Amino acid sequence: MLINPSLLLPDEPTSGLDSTTAMRILTTIKRLASAGQTMVTTIHQPSSRLYHMFGKLVLLSEGCPINYGPASTALEYFSSIGFSTTLTVNPADFLLDLANGSNFSRIGPDAKNTIDQGECAEKEQKLVREALISAYDKNIATRLKAELCGLDIKSYGHSKDSSTKRDVKAKQWCTSWFHQFNVLLLRGLRERRYETFNRLRIFQVISVAILGGLLWWHTPMSHIEDQIAMLFFFSVFWGFYPLYNAVFTFPQERRILIKEQSSGLYHLSSYFLAKTVSDLPLELALPTAFTFIIYWMGGLKPEPVTVILSLLVILYSVLVSQSLGLAFGAILMDVKQATT
Repeated sequence: MLINPSLLLPDEPTSGLDSTTAMRILTTIKRLASAGQTMVTTIHQPSSRLYHMFGKLVLLSEGCPINYGPASTALEYFSSIGFSTTLTVNPADFLLDLANGSNFSRIGPDAKNTIDQGECAEKEQKLVREALISAYDKNIATRLKAELCGLDIKSYGHSKDSSTKRDVKAKQWCTSWFHQFNVLLLRGLRERRYETFNRLRIFQVISVAILGGLLWWHTPMSHIEDQIAMLFFFSVFWGFYPLYNAVFTFPQERRILIKEQSSGLYHLSSYFLAKTVSDLPLELALPTAFTFIIYWMGGLKPEPVTVILSLLVILYSVLVSQSLGLAFGAILMDVKQATT
């Protein structure tokens, strides 16, 4: 329903619902059918109100068709072949009784006694089904075959023109590229927000920053080797930490992506760009906090320009590392192989 398909197959959409909710569901289905969509649905014991909303009806008895046509003429058809009722009943109930082989119109007021006869009742039901199937083959099946043959000839004559139109229609999308991008961006921000800023990950980053700051606490400028070691430490940390986290991105979302792509929900480019843009602000927040903590505790050069340049180098390293992680995850699509 989200992608406006040409065919929908609801399976007992009203089962387990009260009459009001079932009415709303079927009203929605009928509105979609009126808009040009083909709706083929099974139904479980509909009320009379729901029954009269049907367009066409297919009635089966043990897998064999016994009626096909407008729902409003079903009772007239069965009455014409000798199966009618003098009682005022729900049409759906009467049709289900016929499908089960119960012919109360012929049984009469002694229906209960006949039903209790067991073996005789089974024979009666078998005879009723055979009569209904025979009447269908005689009155409806022949007419349907003729109609289908006529439709095949017409469709063959217009196949070349319609195939071109179908190809053009297949390439169309229900929504614009920017709308797809916006929806995927908002979804990505909501999902990644909880993943990026969970307590465990924040604790890992902050604890490593504090431990590194304590190891190189206010290193004097004369100890250049120690400062180089400190810079090497958090450069390597932010070279591998984002890479390892990004490796799991595409393998975890592969099934969802394949399912949504096969349904034609969005372009692959809109998904990739939305995924990239939604990850950027979230993935750069923790490296920024890490850099400020260890930069101050390590006693590095406190000039603003130097601090900003150092931060930019770390953030650039994070972006490159994350890109490599995404590439490995997308190419291998196996978490074990990608992490090794």
